[in-house]
Amino acid sequence: MLMDISDLSKFTEHPSYFLGDKVAEICAPLFSNFSINYFCYTKWQGNKGTFLSSNKKWLRHYLQSDYKFLVNGKKIHFWSANMPPKALAEAFLMFNYHNGIMVEKASLDGCIETLEFASPNKYSDPLEFCCNKDLLNQFFLYFKDKANNFIKVIENDPICFTKSRFFKIEEIDYQFPASHYSGFYKSIDHKKIRFKFKGKEILFSRREFDVLCLLAKGKSMIEAAEILQISRRTVETYLYDAKNKTGVFTVHQLLDNFVDTLF
Repeated sequence: MLMDISDLSKFTEHPSYFLGDKVAEICAPLFSNFSINYFCYTKWQGNKGTFLSSNKKWLRHYLQSDYKFLVNGKKIHFWSANMPPKALAEAFLMFNYHNGIMVEKASLDGCIETLEFASPNKYSDPLEFCCNKDLLNQFFLYFKDKANNFIKVIENDPICFTKSRFFKIEEIDYQFPASHYSGFYKSIDHKKIRFKFKGKEILFSRREFDVLCLLAKGKSMIEAAEILQISRRTVETYLYDAKNKTGVFTVHQLLDNFVDTLF
């Protein structure tokens, strides 16, 4: 059966709510080993969503508000770029959630699966965890295995939302403050970033990685140059070197491969 938006006052009777404590138990190794204190798995098919959250109270609060959802296949979103300031303040003040991030993964059945993470303080950043493809995929497989029965339960009882609860493309503000990257950048300063492009191992320099991250998030070459305090020509040089390393011919191909490899 579908729970319509008008029935969310009864969300405490929904499987997504009473399975929250079980999800928190599954996520305990993640929370104890990384600077992360929130996780939510969501599976979308059109305007129907299934949710498994480590904090059922925050999930209920968000669903029962008029806050919107962003699901558009863009791979990665920061809460601060798309979540209303009031919601960000509530996440911080009520639940101590900082630097929230959502990663989208295409499902084999044509749906979109999303993984959301947040940190316990403003100085930590889940981006570092999410940018480690091996760790992210290992956790995703671990969670899907441990929560397999729960996922089946909620898939049989998705929540149906009206179209007004979703962002329109023109409403989306793709602004990613440099502060989002600072923690991760510090961790990779003076290091090579290891990727696999079509089975081939590639080593990017830190600056090549910086440029690719900014362009993948929608920044122009001029904007990337301003953020990194380098010239546009230098940005073009980094892109040229990255294309040579990966064997692609266009920036569009480079960014597509970069994002696919990252997530």
